[in-house]
Amino acid sequence: MNGSAESPARLTATVEENVLAQHEHQRTHPTVGSALGRNALNVQGGVYKFEAGQVCGYDPAHGQIDPIEGTAMTVRTSPGTLPPV
Repeated sequence: MNGSAESPARLTATVEENVLAQHEHQRTHPTVGSALGRNALNVQGGVYKFEAGQVCGYDPAHGQIDPIEGTAMTVRTSPGTLPPV
């Protein structure tokens, strides 16, 4: 990464594109394709956006990866120490 302003957006796009490519690739496996044809399997792909505590999944209606409702978590932004174990 070159540190430019576009780097985070480019990384996000690359990660999401990889998820979509793997999602499609899995469907080409004979066992997976057979199970999909029988409606015995549902292939999912997703991205966890660590900074936002957000889970995103592929939305075929929009053809893109979108946030999944109800998955946002509170993310601590201030530094601190971990609790004792």
